[in-house]
Amino acid sequence: MQVCTKNSASLSIRGAVLRASVTIATWNRRELLLQLVEALADQTMPASEYEMIVCDSSSTDGTKDAIHDLAAHYH
Repeated sequence: MQVCTKNSASLSIRGAVLRASVTIATWNRRELLLQLVEALADQTMPASEYEMIVCDSSSTDGTKDAIHDLAAHYH
């Protein structure tokens, strides 16, 4: 998962052959973002073949922390 914030921290998987990129723009939608990431993790394409790029626009509801926690979990 790549993370794009105003104070950007980027996480990526090197050397993987990607078949898809999912770009998610969000602002104060922590719970919806968690549901979306869970749904993507449950689909049939192997995680090594797609990337999630999350762009947070300075959320104040804990979205940024959730993104970093998810990146650590799925990375």
